[in-house]
Amino acid sequence: MAARRSAANYAPSEPGGRGDSQASDSPNIRILMDKMLDDSKKRKEAKRQTLQNDHARRVQKVSNDIKAAFAEHEKQRQEEQKQQISRLIELIKKRDMIERRIMKSVHRLEIQYSLHLKEFETAMSNKTDDLRG
Repeated sequence: MAARRSAANYAPSEPGGRGDSQASDSPNIRILMDKMLDDSKKRKEAKRQTLQNDHARRVQKVSNDIKAAFAEHEKQRQEEQKQQISRLIELIKKRDMIERRIMKSVHRLEIQYSLHLKEFETAMSNKTDDLRG
């Protein structure tokens, strides 16, 4: 049991009354140890709080970076889509113009076909008349 005595209870007696001096220092040592323990807890809590704050800032930064990357990607996608739509409109107008030219050409061919058909029918009619007559 003698080995299990705490620093507060341990006060060996020495000649010259030094044992009393150490006995009065015992509460001071206990106070000092308690203060050291409190200081250690405060430092640990401060480190933990610093780590939590750093983590929260990093999470926020990564979140902001991701949001910025998505916003930039969306902006680029919209710009590309706008360019594609403009190109599509341009191609549709070009196709429409080509279709109109084709329609005009088909109409001219129909007119020429009708004219040639009438000439052919007239020639055949004249030939038939010459042969009959």
